[in-house]
Amino acid sequence: MSYSAAGFGKPGSGKRRIRELLTQSDNRFCADCGAPDPKWASANIGVFICLKCCGVHRSLGTHISKVLSVTLDEWSDEEVDSMIEIGGNDSANSIYEAFIPHGFSKPGPDATHDQRLRSKYEHQEFLKPSLRITSMKAPSTKSSSSYLSSSLSKKFMDSFRTNPSSQQPQLEGMVEFIGLLKVTLKKGTNLAVRDMMTSDPYVKLTLGQQIIEEFQKCHLDHPIGKFFGDCTELKVKLLHCFRQEKAVKRKVNFEQSKKLQERLKAIRKDENAVT
Repeated sequence: MSYSAAGFGKPGSGKRRIRELLTQSDNRFCADCGAPDPKWASANIGVFICLKCCGVHRSLGTHISKVLSVTLDEWSDEEVDSMIEIGGNDSANSIYEAFIPHGFSKPGPDATHDQRLRSKYEHQEFLKPSLRITSMKAPSTKSSSSYLSSSLSKKFMDSFRTNPSSQQPQLEGMVEFIGLLKVTLKKGTNLAVRDMMTSDPYVKLTLGQQIIEEFQKCHLDHPIGKFFGDCTELKVKLLHCFRQEKAVKRKVNFEQSKKLQERLKAIRKDENAVT
C-alpha cells in the first residue's frame, strides 16, 4: 500500500513526514553529541537527538525544548511543519552554535552534556546576539503553538530561510561575540572602596575552556587592585587578555605567567602615560 499526498492528513501522517526528514544525512546523528541513529527530536528547536541528550532536553522544560519520540509519539501538523522548515540538524546548529568560543570542543556521546546543552539552549551563549530570546519563562498554556512561540521568534525562523535576492553576507551592524565571561569572586577586602590603591579582590575568570585564577597577592610589587581599580575595569582588561591569548588552553594565573605579567605592566605603563 503506497502513501499518497492525501494520506498526509490522516492520523500518523505527521510521523511519516518526520521519519522522511530523519533520513537526511545530517539527521542520522544526534545534533548535540554525534551519537548515531537518534530516535528523539525537539519539536520547537528542530533537532534530532539521542536518548542520552533527550534526558537533558527534558530537564530544560518544555518551554525550551519539547521532546517527542520519532516512532512513539503523535506529531501535530504545526510541529512537523516547524521541523521541516528549520531543515534538520545542520541548519539548526548553524544558528545555535554560530558563536562557539575558540577552543571549545563538542563533547562526544560518552561525555557529560548537561552543562553544555544548558549553555547552548537555555542560556543561548552560542547564539547570534540579535536572535537571543529575552524571556524563557514557561508558557501559561500547554498548546503546541505556545510551546513553539516561546522558543522560536519570527526573526529566528527567518534566519533559516534563504533569500534569493541577497547572496552576499550581511555584515552591517555585526558585533563580534567571543563568549560569556564569568567572574567569580573568591575573596576580597575593602571592595566598597573603588579606587586604584585599596581594592584587592581574589577572582576567577572563565571564558569557554580558558581559565585565569588571580591570587589575592599575585606579586609583592603589584597587588591586583593597583592594576585594575574597580570590577568593571577588571573585566575589560582581562577580556583583552583573553582575546590575545586564544591559543592558551591550560590553566594559568598571574603569578605563574610571565607573559601576562609583562602585558599587564605594559597596560599600567600606558595608563600612567595617559594620566
